[in-house]
Amino acid sequence: MSCRQMWSSFLAVLFGAIGLTSYAFSSPITYVDATDGAAGNTALAAGGTWTAASVRDTDGHWAKRTGLANGSTVFESNGNASALPGEDAERLVTTISGLTPGQSYNLYAFFWSPDDNAQQWMFRASKTNPASGDLPSYSRSYNDAVNNAGGVVLASNVPITPDFVAPFPAPTATDFANSPLLSESGRFMWIANVGTGVADGSGNAKVYVDDYVLSGLAPPDGNNTTNHRTWFDGVGYSAAVPEPTSIALVAMAVVTLPVLRRLRSRR
Repeated sequence: MSCRQMWSSFLAVLFGAIGLTSYAFSSPITYVDATDGAAGNTALAAGGTWTAASVRDTDGHWAKRTGLANGSTVFESNGNASALPGEDAERLVTTISGLTPGQSYNLYAFFWSPDDNAQQWMFRASKTNPASGDLPSYSRSYNDAVNNAGGVVLASNVPITPDFVAPFPAPTATDFANSPLLSESGRFMWIANVGTGVADGSGNAKVYVDDYVLSGLAPPDGNNTTNHRTWFDGVGYSAAVPEPTSIALVAMAVVTLPVLRRLRSRR
């Protein structure tokens, strides 16, 4: 092989490795509790300050429940038995701040549900805010085949078949850089992996969340009760790191490049 051919092959491998670099979810997650009000990190996705209602009502607004979950607050929709056939609360956006501008991060949202087939506390979350349609749905074990046909994701970002099976593990303490509350009174915090985003020039990243409402305000099994409420607690992030294979290829390039340069200089 000529020096020119070796050089071309090297560049093809190098740029192929860089182009194929993906991101693994291997770094610890930092949990960020959602807060409302003018000074809170969570606002209306449509724009404007969001202040949760203080009463669990049938008014189509999130209600703040205190003494529960992380930060002793959790935001609930569809939790009032008298609200049936259901309420549709506002779509929200939580801003994560203090990130490194331009750096990629794995983004997450967290919701609560009992680990109980009779209770599926539904949730929606995304790293983007589509102008129409619902956000992707998440559940402890159910697959929303109706709203996300062809590409459904659930807790821990695990796709499943439309037969409403396959329970998912809740996150564990070792998944986090800090120590959020993960279980309480028979309820567990579940993770919605919404993908990788890039922090903006101010070091911010956004996660959009919504309650779970289908056409007709009914969950997949057709029974809309308080057993299908939504509890939104907070969001999270972790630094996105290159896959080990890509790191090795780039390291190989760093070692090999000087050798190829010397070979080329001898031509």
